Amino acid sequence: MGTLLDQDGISSILRSVLAGHGLMGPYADEPELEFAVRAHGEVRTAFLLNHADTPVTVPVHAPGTDLLTGRVLTAGEPLTLAPKDVVVLREA
Repeated sequence: MGTLLDQDGISSILRSVLAGHGLMGPYADEPELEFAVRAHGEVRTAFLLNHADTPVTVPVHAPGTDLLTGRVLTAGEPLTLAPKDVVVLREA
């Protein structure tokens, strides 16, 4: 027996499998927000790119310093990215 899932069904199964393996990023619910981390030794740098035409506000995933503005961010504080905005976060 089989079934043909719609997009919501496929998304639900994929999210469940990815979450079960610890592969869900902190901003998985924001489809227009790209999140990537690069590490060199102990130094981690996170890149957040808002591809949307509208602002997005998310909680900061880790404490650190925005390398583009010098702003110090704490984990959990609200971070608003303007449309097409970028944050480069050197994690503490």
